[in-house]
Amino acid sequence: MSGFRYTVAVLASALFMIPAATAWAQSDDTDRAPKLPGVYRYVGIMEGFHLPESCVERWTLRADGTLLLESGASVSRGRWSVDRDGDGLQWLTVSEQVPNGERDCNGGVTPPDLEPIRHHVVLMNSGDFQICLVPRRLADGSSVQGACLYALRREGDAPANQGVSP
Repeated sequence: MSGFRYTVAVLASALFMIPAATAWAQSDDTDRAPKLPGVYRYVGIMEGFHLPESCVERWTLRADGTLLLESGASVSRGRWSVDRDGDGLQWLTVSEQVPNGERDCNGGVTPPDLEPIRHHVVLMNSGDFQICLVPRRLADGSSVQGACLYALRREGDAPANQGVSP
């Protein structure tokens, strides 16, 4: 095959494959997109964010926006939401927490008058998400992702809301 015919064949193949690959990627995105409602287990990533091995922290994020946070003997009910800011960063906000007053995995007690907490989250294709430091903006306007402190690993689907509200 001459060089010209080979080039034409490659270009024709590319013209056919690019739309097909784009359509496949777009249709596949919905299957790979993280689905936040679910049950997640806390996993420390950075030093200082590891829990004692004997303790489990579990976050149940329900589709109706209610939250059940279990950490050691501590159980908090509240609300959760995710929003995206002007820079495209995603934030998980935990609010209206009503704790039971017991100690969590780190030995602390959640105060009853806790203000809403915004966590910068990085959603993973696996369905997990990581809580990370806010990215730093560089002089040229680009940003560098901050270190991730801990992950919330998906364990399964959240049970339907059973009348639990904050």
